Amino acid sequence: MQIDSQHFLITVCNPLQITLQVPIERESQAVLGMALQGQLELVRSKGFQPVPVYVDPQSALRALATKFENVAIDVGGAGDHLPKADAKIRCIKERYCSVKASLPWQLPISLVKDLVAFVVSRINMERSAAINLNVAPKVLFTRSQISRRSSPWHSETTVRYMTGRIIPQEREVCPALHSTREIMQQDRGRS
Repeated sequence: MQIDSQHFLITVCNPLQITLQVPIERESQAVLGMALQGQLELVRSKGFQPVPVYVDPQSALRALATKFENVAIDVGGAGDHLPKADAKIRCIKERYCSVKASLPWQLPISLVKDLVAFVVSRINMERSAAINLNVAPKVLFTRSQISRRSSPWHSETTVRYMTGRIIPQEREVCPALHSTREIMQQDRGRS
């Protein structure tokens, strides 16, 4: 995946639905091989054994098909798509652009990696109906609950229901991707 002239290796692990990202300098066989090896080791360190790895038919990834022991790398054919990975990449790009557009300042190129990491971490903290347990992928992967109150990226906000009513007693911790001022302006506009 490429965002703002920076390259990333995006991995979607099934059935956990966890998304992993690694910034890479270029899309060469050596760089992609090291990035993929790092992601495989991370998955193994959590007690999971990645068996099949499905990759795009890019020449650098195709050359890695026989480089990893105990891992079957399945290279897709021409025109084949990896629907789950493609959907995650679209989601990452959409959220990245949304957050970047809402910033009151221009995002420096040096912070692109951090913003992509932030977006991926938020995606991994969302519950997924694709998982039978309906829990966040990060909870399944780390086997520990998410401490939302201790995270500097979260704030306590009012829960909104489909009707748009505000119920002050019902409060939930959720990602604060927008400034408090923007949230307050939205609240004033709806009342």
